[in-house]
Amino acid sequence: MPRGSKQRTAGDYLLTFAPWVAYVSLTEAADSWRLGFAIGLTISAGTVAWRTLHTDSRFIDVGTLCYCAAMTGVSLSYPDSPLRPYNIPLSAVVVGLLSLVSVISGSPFTYRIARDKVPGWVLEDPAQHARLFQAHTTATKSWAAAQVAGGTLGAAFVGAKLAPAAITAQLIGTLVPVGITRFQHERFMHSAVPSGHPPPDPNSAADDQNGQAVRGKGPRPGNEAPFGPTDEPSLNGLENASPAGSKPGCVAPSVLTRSDKPGGRS
Repeated sequence: MPRGSKQRTAGDYLLTFAPWVAYVSLTEAADSWRLGFAIGLTISAGTVAWRTLHTDSRFIDVGTLCYCAAMTGVSLSYPDSPLRPYNIPLSAVVVGLLSLVSVISGSPFTYRIARDKVPGWVLEDPAQHARLFQAHTTATKSWAAAQVAGGTLGAAFVGAKLAPAAITAQLIGTLVPVGITRFQHERFMHSAVPSGHPPPDPNSAADDQNGQAVRGKGPRPGNEAPFGPTDEPSLNGLENASPAGSKPGCVAPSVLTRSDKPGGRS
């Protein structure tokens, strides 16, 4: 994937998860889940509005907005709610459920991000488009499974007063699907070719190092045609070697030794 495309993809993921990152960071830094959810709600509303204006509405953004709105209401109206210690693991579970619903609805959220960053011919080619969709269906399923597992395990550790273990479980639940998503997309891009164009053969790649000729610019050293560019033997030397009196264009028998004849012996 071109560098510019990678940067746009990273920016798209950052925008998608900005409400969650802001909410978790402020909740931990300020020790206030009310402030964290309020900021998360603000960013989420801005994300939905911006994408709606650009006709790019996405389910995961709307789901994030609804969750932040509900939890902001809970944190403001019931600051000492039993949910407070579990709000971060709960958020991970919600991300997993939103990912699962996006798959079930036929619009995996990682596919929605990747779709606008691939070359146009990928979307125009039904076979390649289907492969792209399948790759990101697998990637989004990994988000669903890993986030639900990490959040559930994190909640269990919070209940057991094992905060470091809870953070580790949630971190693993995020890093694993990030790696799977990157792997799935890059594997697709490395194997995708337009219809009618076979994948490149690595054994026939040009090699211009160590004095070797570049493909398309002549034969490699050592493989030159034995008789020159015309692929036909020249009789000039043989004519010059003809003894006096012989007919022009004829070669004296003494000039053709056995080694010049196919299968002859020298």
